Amino acid sequence: YKISRKSFNPLKEIKVILELTKILGSLKPHIIHTYVVKSNIYGSIASRIAHIPIVINSITGLGSFYTENTKKAIFIRKIIGFLYKFSFSYSKKVVFQNPDDLVYFIEKSIIPIDKAYLIRGSGVDIEKFSPSSKKRGPIFKVILISRLIKHKGVIEFCESAKILQEKYKNIEFLLVGGFYDGNPYAVSREYIETLEKEGVITFLGWRDDIKELIGDADLFVLPSFLREGIPNTPLEAMAMKKPIITTDVPGCREVIEDGVNGYKIKPKNIDMLVDKIRKLYENRASSKKMGIFGRKKTEKEFSKEKIVNMHIKLYEKYDY
Repeated sequence: YKISRKSFNPLKEIKVILELTKILGSLKPHIIHTYVVKSNIYGSIASRIAHIPIVINSITGLGSFYTENTKKAIFIRKIIGFLYKFSFSYSKKVVFQNPDDLVYFIEKSIIPIDKAYLIRGSGVDIEKFSPSSKKRGPIFKVILISRLIKHKGVIEFCESAKILQEKYKNIEFLLVGGFYDGNPYAVSREYIETLEKEGVITFLGWRDDIKELIGDADLFVLPSFLREGIPNTPLEAMAMKKPIITTDVPGCREVIEDGVNGYKIKPKNIDMLVDKIRKLYENRASSKKMGIFGRKKTEKEFSKEKIVNMHIKLYEKYDY
């Protein structure tokens, strides 16, 4: 079905709901499971009109409107909250990836507590993202894989690279991701290209060979201050026995046991990020132990098989 993430045209949005209603009416599914804002809202409304018996929604993070406190962001999240409350009134369950988002929806009276259901993350393929047998070279490689928006901590990552490269010569900072031109929170091309020319970072752009890039790194960093669900890339890095540094914010904090499989830092805190990268750089034995524990944690808590089975058990709760 045709849907635009950026459109706020009421006529276009009503057309999307009607199109979805027609599709669902012809398919007559027993269960519809929706993800992300517009699909959650429109899918729930269309399911009600088409008389689909069981609707399940997933909240995979709250995004930038729940991160910023500008007048525009506050206004938009009030609208989203109202639409969620209206559309989710027909749903059987709303699945959350982290407990912070779950509590937020209950405290704001968007859903009653009996509709909330926690499944931590989307899961990681632990067979595909297995530890690399490649021998480490003399260069200590720090990697960030992310959309190039400020909320992901890209600026903090780059500024940390500036500080650490003044002291250490055999450390490299790899930045992987695509530009988001037109997004109000996009990191500018000029900023990234300047740092690359100065040798502060190695910018690899948009890539598909994520497994190989993680395997070639020594440390995975995600200094995000976005309200994530549970981000996949740190889980993939953990599965490959890489230590993790990420922030103490909803979603990100779920993947870290501080000082055990990596470090938890305060959001937007460059000094703290520099300190933790330095610690792992200077203590390779500790870094290796953290990677081993991270693999065990991923197998136990975040494997794709575990997450899929939790969804199946949820579906099996209902008579259809």
